[in-house]
Amino acid sequence: MVARNEDIKLLSKYGLSVERLVSSAAEYLRDVRESQNGNKRVGLSEDDKIFFRSVGAHGVDGIDPRGLEKMHREMAVEYAVMVECALSSDQVAKMLGLSISRIRQRSLDKTLYSIKLKQRHRFPAWQFHECRLVRHIDEVLPFLNRALHPLAVHDFFTTPNSELEDEDGRKWSPVERLEVGQDIETIKHIIRFL
Repeated sequence: MVARNEDIKLLSKYGLSVERLVSSAAEYLRDVRESQNGNKRVGLSEDDKIFFRSVGAHGVDGIDPRGLEKMHREMAVEYAVMVECALSSDQVAKMLGLSISRIRQRSLDKTLYSIKLKQRHRFPAWQFHECRLVRHIDEVLPFLNRALHPLAVHDFFTTPNSELEDEDGRKWSPVERLEVGQDIETIKHIIRFL
């Protein structure tokens, strides 16, 4: 598949480039390969397999390599888009009216979430709303385990969560609930167990 001119123009309109997306996706895939090479998988015991099958678990007898490759490709694309849409330290400083050193300090203090890429910090866009931080995000970020993969963090904050359901039965994402000042303590609790 080749990128069409209109695709490239559309990406460019949003400040994205095919080259940077490809580079970020490749970086993700290299990291996956390196982590797989360092991890030796321990299989389930026969008793565990019987139990998991009895409760309807799938994949008990092993992982389908084609399915795993497809999942990694999809995650690489998601990662590339997340990284390329993330803001630089300069952009965050300008947007929030703070110095770059203060932005670095807030990242170290865990009141801003950043991803370190090639000695530079990138700040995923999900933590910002209308040129400011999502309300109350700085209260919950310190509880986040920094060992979590950036895609897991992204998905947690942006995906509707059954524990954040309102009286009408609507499920909200953590950033949506934080923005309106709801469920802050619940979100802190959930984060501790990610």
